[in-house]
Amino acid sequence: LRAWGSKRLVESLDDLRWFRAQYLGPDFPDHRLKDDPRVSPLYADLSGLPPAHFLVGTEDALLDDTLFMHARWIAAGNRATLNVYPGAAHGVGHFGPHQFSSQAAQVLA
Repeated sequence: LRAWGSKRLVESLDDLRWFRAQYLGPDFPDHRLKDDPRVSPLYADLSGLPPAHFLVGTEDALLDDTLFMHARWIAAGNRATLNVYPGAAHGVGHFGPHQFSSQAAQVLA
C-alpha cells in the first residue's frame, strides 16, 4: 500500500488493516497465506472471466492493486479497460471530494 503521510483519503492504511482483520481475523500475520487466492484475487486463476472495467484514482490507497489486477486480467486472456483519474481518491464519482467533479460525471456516464 502506498504511504500517503498525513493526507486523509477515503481510506487509510489503518482502515485497510481493519478490513483485513474483519475478513481474515485479527491475528492474521502479514506474511501467512498472502499468496492464497482466497485472500487476494491477484493470485487466482482469472482465465475465462467476462470483460471488466477497472477505474481508480491516483490518490486511492488501492491504486497499485487495481493496476496489478487490470494487468493480471489481460494476462489471463480476458478483455479489460482501465481508467485512471488524476487526483481522485477511492470511490471516485460516488462519494468524497470528487463526487460532483467532471471526473465523476465521466465515471457515471
